[in-house]
Amino acid sequence: MRKNIFFTFILLLLVQLVCAEEYQLEIARQAVNITGHTVDKITVNGSIPSPTLQFTEGEEAIVHVTNHMNEPTSVHWHGILLPGLMDGVQGLNNYTDIAAGGHFTYRFKVRQTGSYWYHAHTNGQEQDGLYGAMIFKPRLKDPIMSDRDYTVVISDYSVSLPSLFSNFLMGCAVR
Repeated sequence: MRKNIFFTFILLLLVQLVCAEEYQLEIARQAVNITGHTVDKITVNGSIPSPTLQFTEGEEAIVHVTNHMNEPTSVHWHGILLPGLMDGVQGLNNYTDIAAGGHFTYRFKVRQTGSYWYHAHTNGQEQDGLYGAMIFKPRLKDPIMSDRDYTVVISDYSVSLPSLFSNFLMGCAVR
């Protein structure tokens, strides 16, 4: 009996170490008013910036993404060690994009710790609102002691279309 309880405890502990949080990201275009001027922007789960995702080192990260827009999208996990197909960059390792009305599930093992961010890699959608933070906590005791943590996400905001910025930047690069 004691052996069964011990093995059950070990099994539950191992399952807890391997299983990760699962997130559902719903990407949509919505009317947003940040500056007193209402414009169409991209929201994730109804917000800009996108939700902060938290995982623990060693877990399998699972992120289900549904594209409610009438255009393709993608999610790139900036600075994360992961398989190429999960990187979210069109053309890299046969990844295309998440089609309009489509769904994609990203799965990867968390192999690092720290603060990172994720963002769109499609047609200036990052500038339109598709970006957010990720926190990868250490599996063991965190060597950095603090009373609390804060995540600060900073981005430029404009009521203009992102294509205007890329055209301007491309024009500046030519001069």
